[in-house]
Amino acid sequence: MAERRDVSVATAHMGLTGNIVFLNREPYEQEGLRVRLICPGTGRAIVEALLRGEADYTNVLAGPIMAAVGGAPLKFILDYQHRGWELWARPEIVTVSDLVGKAIAQTSPLAEKYLHAALQRHGVDPHAVRAGRPVFSPQGILAGEVDAALMLAPMTAEAERAGLRRLLGAAEIGDPPTYGLMTTNERLQNRPDELGRMIRATLNSVKQLMEDPALGFALVKELGTPEEVAEAALGATVGHLNPTGEISAEIQQRWIEIAREATGVQHSVPLAQVFDFNILHDVKSG
Repeated sequence: MAERRDVSVATAHMGLTGNIVFLNREPYEQEGLRVRLICPGTGRAIVEALLRGEADYTNVLAGPIMAAVGGAPLKFILDYQHRGWELWARPEIVTVSDLVGKAIAQTSPLAEKYLHAALQRHGVDPHAVRAGRPVFSPQGILAGEVDAALMLAPMTAEAERAGLRRLLGAAEIGDPPTYGLMTTNERLQNRPDELGRMIRATLNSVKQLMEDPALGFALVKELGTPEEVAEAALGATVGHLNPTGEISAEIQQRWIEIAREATGVQHSVPLAQVFDFNILHDVKSG
């Protein structure tokens, strides 16, 4: 029997539907793990929580990836949801071209780069839109704080129910970092058995959620998601879960290059500085 261990996962918001992977407790209990979600803040606060040992893992990716590119001792070890970002706007904004001169909420540089590429594919110069304050929910758009914002479930489902307009779906936005697992180099080196158990449990949780909609629905409601949007929020998440845990070298390289540009890192950064899928490969081959 594996040693029983409590582990913490830092997330940006307790209500994010992507967190249901960790609320599905059975796969983790089978590995002798009890997972506790914590919310230390966003951005740099997530990175600091990892580096200070206040969090063992995080499913928030953009800030830690940028920190790792800058030399922080962090590693991306698993991808469990590879898409999900959508662009929602005020209902009177009918097409992407109507965003010219409008304010789009600020988000991470990694997601923003993908958004700008999507705007360009629709013939809109990213410089023709204004950068608004950070907004991650429909309420900010409805209150007039910004005209549009990138959102994840359940906020996407809430936006639809509130009458906002989806201008760009997840497939059009592409593959900015969504959900996965990152941890410290120290934990990777000193606790490979725990990481293997954590990865195996997360893959099993993803598999169960993809196969059992009733389980997912119950967990979404456990998050506190209103029942009237729970089904849509679940669909927006489960439809993009990644049962392989991996991402291509091409996507890894693109994330690194975007992060280098955002953080001003001049030298080249090898994939191995940021990503380590060796334990994932061991789990899958075992």
